Amino acid sequence: MESNQVDKSRPCKRCNGTTKKQYDGSLCIWCRDVGNKDGIFPRPDFAAIIVALKPTRGKNKSGFRASAPRYKMADLDSLRIYYVWRWFRFHAGLDVTIPMNAELACTADPFSRELEAVSATLASAATGRVSQGTLRWGRALGYVSDTEMGKLEQVGQVGDFARESGPAFDENKPIEESSETK
Repeated sequence: MESNQVDKSRPCKRCNGTTKKQYDGSLCIWCRDVGNKDGIFPRPDFAAIIVALKPTRGKNKSGFRASAPRYKMADLDSLRIYYVWRWFRFHAGLDVTIPMNAELACTADPFSRELEAVSATLASAATGRVSQGTLRWGRALGYVSDTEMGKLEQVGQVGDFARESGPAFDENKPIEESSETK
């Protein structure tokens, strides 16, 4: 993209908008099941996603949902809300296990990069820290050195979840994501 504008629509990442699987010509399950029969995904309504992530009851009305939003595999909007919620938890350091269920839920969504960027921005604004999940995995995979981690720790950017010895998730991890903990 040349500008900061997000396209109005984009073709499915799995079939490139043809609605057919490349290897056998059958109907693309992502276009069929998510309701994009034409192979085109509409731009996400980012404002509506953020509103959907606000809690509706309880003491955390100024923050973000603690529990997972309900989603249906055939409902693109609910999948996107869940995707942003789960990546928010990763970046905020509430659950630093790799969000595989979120990735699987939006595997064909051509806007997944923008959705993940929104979640990182929301998490940074909410916590005042860099992505805790990225720190934890970046260190494990060699992208973040001990020196860099030490510098970030000195300025208060490293929470318990970013440390290798720290917890990987809080008590709000959905049961359907238990496979991410093994």
